[in-house]
Parts: sequence; structure tokens; C-alpha cells
Amino acid sequence: MRKQGLLIENYSSIKTAIETVKQSAGGLYIEAGTNYCLGIIKRWRIFPNEALQHLSIACRHPSFYHDSMRHMVEICLDPGDRITVETLLPDDTEQWSSSTAPDVQATNAFEAERLLQAWHAAGPPAEMRQRLVTWQIEALAFSKERTKMDLALKAVGDLLQHRNDVPLLLAAAETLLVMRQTSKARVHLRQICELAKKDVDGTAELETERASLLLGELYIQAGKIDSAIPLINLVTNRNKECARAWELLGMCAEKRGHYHEAADHYGK
Repeated sequence: MRKQGLLIENYSSIKTAIETVKQSAGGLYIEAGTNYCLGIIKRWRIFPNEALQHLSIACRHPSFYHDSMRHMVEICLDPGDRITVETLLPDDTEQWSSSTAPDVQATNAFEAERLLQAWHAAGPPAEMRQRLVTWQIEALAFSKERTKMDLALKAVGDLLQHRNDVPLLLAAAETLLVMRQTSKARVHLRQICELAKKDVDGTAELETERASLLLGELYIQAGKIDSAIPLINLVTNRNKECARAWELLGMCAEKRGHYHEAADHYGK
């Protein structure tokens, strides 16, 4: 529904239906399940704080623990199309130091680390263990603390010798962007996008989307609009409600002088 652009227009009715079930049926399972559903739809409607509140209730039930933790970690690392080249690259005046006041991304990264530690202690499913390592790398990189960033860079370097799945490639690219190694980051992003042209791994759709947007943004910054547009269209074709993708398409149209088209994209 989200990918077809239908969640926005049906959001209120879905939320009302879930609240009705929550009030009419009792029991811990229903309480957890309805909070889990509310958490998911509020995540995709970009209400991250409300989503986290619902998911933190849902994760108290063992049936929803692992799925809720996954969503909470992903929300903390990317609370809704907010990972951009601009947010990853430090300002010229910004110092990599644990003594400086943390920004929002660094604060969210700290919360992601806390959740990952709790999840690891609880024992994640075997199929999720590699992904937990990837999220841990992203949390270290997004902390903007030099020591943690160095750890993230070393970790991706070691892991890339043994595997090159999409989540790890994205974590490597994001870490390199934070470290201002843009050219190296671009190599990993291109690799992900080449894989996406053949087939998108259903378990890595979010990572593929993020990589396409980051590479598209880098192309826009370099004035390569013709290279950026196909990448961004790759996202909108699969997810009609990706606000960041429409924003980037608006920027492309504006740079070409197509202002009516730009306004249409921005309006979405």
C-alpha cells in the first residue's frame, strides 16, 4: 500500500480500524499486535517518535519482539528519508570529537546502539545476525565520534573481504561519506545500483532505495542531472511515497529550468 502511494489517503481509516480492534478485544497479544501495526504505519507516515512509542510497547511481547526491535533500530538510524549526503558529510567547521554537543543524528545513533546491545543480549534470530553487525557499523559511523568512526571503517574493510551484500555495501558507503571519502563511497553506491538494475533483493529494498538516493544526490551536486534522474526514478517506480525522491526530482527539474515540473514534484 505504501509503495503504491495509497497509505497517505487510507491512513486515517487504517488507524481507526486498528484502534477499534485494540479497544474491543483484550489480552496482551492484541495489545502488542495493535501497537505493532500502529508503529509500522506511523513509521511510514514519518512520525518516528510516535512509531517508537508504539513499537516499544509491542516489543514487550515475545511474538513481536524481534520485528519491533528491527523497526526501532531502523527508525533510529534513518527516521524517514533523512539520510542525505548533506547530513552525512560533516561541515568544514565540525570537529570529530566526543566532547562536542551531539547532533540529532548522533543522538539517534546512540539510541540505536543501546537497542542493538539489548537485542544482542536477548539473542537475535540466526538470519538477523549479519544485519545486526551492519546496523552496528552504521550506528558507529553516525555517532560522528572519531574513535567510533574509525572502528566502523575498520569493520567494513574487514567484512568486505568476505561478503558484499547490499546492506554492508551501504554501511561502507555511508561510513566513507562521514569520513569525507566521497570518491570511495561512490564506488560502493554504484555497485548497489548496478545490482538493483538486475534485481532488487526483497530483504534489502530500503538499503537499495537509500543507496540510489545518495548516489543521485551526489550526481546532482556534480551537475550530472542525466545520471541522477534514472536512479531517482528507480526509487519512485518502486515506492510512490518516498518524499526524498520527489524532492530530488524537483531539484533536477529546477536545474533544467522546468519550473512547473519542479513544482509538481515538490508537491508530492
